[in-house]
Amino acid sequence: MANVLKGDRPPLTRADIIQTIRARLSLSAREAGRVLEAVLDCIVETMEDGRQVTIPGLGRFGMRDTPSRPGRNPKTGVYAEVPGRRKPYFSVSRVFRERLLRSLSPPTATSDTPREASPSAEASEPSPSALSAALAPVEAPSPKPPEASGAGRPPGSRSSGPPKGRKGPEPL
Repeated sequence: MANVLKGDRPPLTRADIIQTIRARLSLSAREAGRVLEAVLDCIVETMEDGRQVTIPGLGRFGMRDTPSRPGRNPKTGVYAEVPGRRKPYFSVSRVFRERLLRSLSPPTATSDTPREASPSAEASEPSPSALSAALAPVEAPSPKPPEASGAGRPPGSRSSGPPKGRKGPEPL
């Protein structure tokens, strides 16, 4: 599924947000910029203190600990321990997610003949599980394995295996 938020429209920038604050609150550009800076500083300082920031109708900012894990340097092939760290995250609120999905979903077609209302037809709002499924990351399709006969490749081309002289990764 294509990202419907990208399209032909440019992303919302800091300057755009300042202009919106300026227009809605009748402030100068400098004052609107200071309001935005104050809000962002408040969020960052609160998170630096180890606390979550919850904005009803928008979501929750927080910090998450990631455990250390084994890793491999792709250039040298050397295995090493990647240390754990703290990462910031943002969790979208249910209200915001539902509002966004409603605004992005195409209008449903209606027929000319009225139907009797059934229990399933009354629920026009998607269920929470349907919303979670709609927002779940989509896995890329796995590549098809090369055919043994070599069909589909130009004559004289090599197989899709590793380049000559290169060994695969060594086990841990």
